[in-house]
Amino acid sequence: MRRFLQSPKLIPLFFALITVLSYGLLLPLTGFYWDDWPFAWAAKFLGPSQFIPSFAGFRPFLGPIFFLTTSLIPSNPILWQILALIIRFIAGLSAWFALNEIWPRYKFQTLIASLLFLVFPGYSQNWVAFTHINQEWIPFIFYLLSFGFTARALRNPTKKTTNSIIALLLLIIGVFPTEYFIGLEPLRFLFIWVIIADETKGFWPRSIQTLKRWWPYLLIWMVDAVWLAYYYKSGAYVSYGVTATRHALSIPALLLAFGDAFWKAGFYVWVQVLILTTQAVTAPTSLLTFILILLSFLSIAFYILHLELFTPLHLPPNSLNLGGEKEWGTFAISAILIGFIGILLGRVPSFAAGLPLTLQSSYDRFMISMMLGSSLFITGLID
Repeated sequence: MRRFLQSPKLIPLFFALITVLSYGLLLPLTGFYWDDWPFAWAAKFLGPSQFIPSFAGFRPFLGPIFFLTTSLIPSNPILWQILALIIRFIAGLSAWFALNEIWPRYKFQTLIASLLFLVFPGYSQNWVAFTHINQEWIPFIFYLLSFGFTARALRNPTKKTTNSIIALLLLIIGVFPTEYFIGLEPLRFLFIWVIIADETKGFWPRSIQTLKRWWPYLLIWMVDAVWLAYYYKSGAYVSYGVTATRHALSIPALLLAFGDAFWKAGFYVWVQVLILTTQAVTAPTSLLTFILILLSFLSIAFYILHLELFTPLHLPPNSLNLGGEKEWGTFAISAILIGFIGILLGRVPSFAAGLPLTLQSSYDRFMISMMLGSSLFITGLID
């Protein structure tokens, strides 16, 4: 039994349990919220096909996603909340897959980063299931998988072409439906930089080799950027007005905006639950929250520390060119730097649209594009 529990094969089941603990305990009490209502009404009374023309003036590539999901799932709030649970679970596994492919020698660290991604507390919009499953989470899953297949293509030369094609197709599905993730593509350049560390030495040779592998993705990214720029200025776009490009911004204003994003996504969100509950320590819900956090943390820590993949001190010498006792710092430094950059890049779309980044509000949905960077950053600090 002990060997069975130690097996990494049980990790997906572990992800499922964490998902239910994090988002499923109150599921029977949830329903439709905010934009869910008009979407649910349209699906029920106008039919799924109506989403195609409805999104033509907003996000034209998002309509097919709404069409597909509403064709499969009726306008029942509980069913959509269950689907949100499943989608969040799949997103966590997708992050785990991608990070494992990028850092295959650091399975313990990538598991921690993926679990932090799964429970990321800066994003509170999971309950607005109908809207955000379609608008954000499904494209995000494709984007995460695209990162993973890029890494797999580089690490498995015999299937390089197949995996590269899959990665490119996943990128198209991930980036074109919504502008939420337009800022994340440079992370792929950094991931490739990490992957080819063993085969290419020197800053400039490594940069050139990284660019040679990144350019197909860069091309798709640029096509999407040109499309968005054209679409916003064409008069066809009927959603948020892009105000940031119309006014010159000072360096202090930029530093303030992105410094605020880094502080919130990199640090504050990880303790905000405790801060919120301490405002009413004796309340029954606060006490239950503290008990759940404590019991969950002890159980999860016990399980993770007994997994067979927990071998951070027994890696091959010189496996990432730092050697011997310095091996521990390889992942940490990479994760901190890439995570920091990922947080800043994740703020670009909402900042360009002139939208604020406030927590515990509908605007914390913009945290979704910072989740991967934040999880890597904090994991690097822990490591």
